[in-house]
Amino acid sequence: MSPAKAAGSSKALAQLATHCGIATDYQDIWGKRHATSDRTRRALLAAMHFPQNGDPAELLREIEEREWRRPLPPVLVLKAGATPVVPVSLPEVLAGRTHRWILTTEDGRTTTAEFLPSELPPLGTQRLRGASFLRSKLSLPPLEEPGYYRLEVEQPGREVQAQAAMALIVTPPLCYQPDAVKGENRVWGPTVQLYGLRSRHNWGMGDFGDLRSLIDQTADAGGGVVGVNPLHALFPDDPARISPYSPSSRGFVNFLYLDVEAVAEFTECETARHLVT
Repeated sequence: MSPAKAAGSSKALAQLATHCGIATDYQDIWGKRHATSDRTRRALLAAMHFPQNGDPAELLREIEEREWRRPLPPVLVLKAGATPVVPVSLPEVLAGRTHRWILTTEDGRTTTAEFLPSELPPLGTQRLRGASFLRSKLSLPPLEEPGYYRLEVEQPGREVQAQAAMALIVTPPLCYQPDAVKGENRVWGPTVQLYGLRSRHNWGMGDFGDLRSLIDQTADAGGGVVGVNPLHALFPDDPARISPYSPSSRGFVNFLYLDVEAVAEFTECETARHLVT
């Protein structure tokens, strides 16, 4: 490959990676900048299921064409209270016709209004295989309530056709904050790996009984919080998968943390108590 062709291919690869959300560089904890290499870009794109031998420029053209032909993006994430601005892409032959947007909340409540795409603020035009497309900005009313919304766009009188639909994800403006730490309030307390706690009571690793004791001791000392590692259920049939950050379920806890002697059935089973004593 000639130097000029190689440079063009590298540029196309960088453009494709950027379009797919791959950063061009990053700074480490010492402030040193690291540029993303073409090798890294190819590896990340391969992980996204792009063909490794594909032409980056052609792949980018295919993506952009699909995006222009898709009336709505798949999803939009915004904070509660923000005004959603959604890009709507339609063939120009339809842009002068009345359309309707329908917004549905999680509990089934709907809001709807009609609009004329050609009168919306334009974002750009594109010609694809003989057809012209117009992309415009559709502004919706502010969404104050966090949750998952469904936005649909249809052309009145042609409801039998498939509607364009997307998800609007509205997040809270802030993470939940207990009253104890709101504003200028501050609390203190230890952060522990629960399995690392040792006591005369446990069976070799910290358990929920030890956690309760630590909470009581912290409270007696004036502390207001105890931080712990993730305690979700892991994979008992696959003991090598031990990362607490990749649980098998976030609805259950890891049974290894159970304080066996605190289980009600333990006090009722003489055989079990005999094994422990």
